[in-house]
Formats: sequence, C-alpha cells, structure tokens
Amino acid sequence: MKTDLADWPQRSVELSDLLARSGLGDRRAFATLYERTSGHLFAVVLRIQRDRGVAEDLLQEIYVAVWKA
Repeated sequence: MKTDLADWPQRSVELSDLLARSGLGDRRAFATLYERTSGHLFAVVLRIQRDRGVAEDLLQEIYVAVWKA
C-alpha cells in the first residue's frame, strides 16, 4: 500500500528524508538523524534491554546498520 507523504506528519517526512540521505552516504544528514532520534531510540532500547551497557552497544549497532544500509 502506497502512502502519500502529504498525509505524514512533518517530523516523519523530515526523518524519512534524513534516513534516505544517510543511506546515500550524506554524513551531515546522518549526524542530524542521530541528533534527532538517538535520545528517544535509546529510551526504547533501554526499556527492552535494561542493562545500560548492553543498550548502549545495541544503539551503536543500530546506527552502524543505518549508516551501512
């Protein structure tokens, strides 16, 4: 099912654009994506994996995977 970007909240459109540009190797877009999402994503990972050290490692792995995608 294809969705129209006009129906997306502005934040979602911006994050989608940053993610796409990051996938093309845009370092500035990746840095901005990290800045805007890492706090929330870390909180989610920490809820799932209560060990802070493991959660930090998982978060790093997530962003490495995004960068390499």
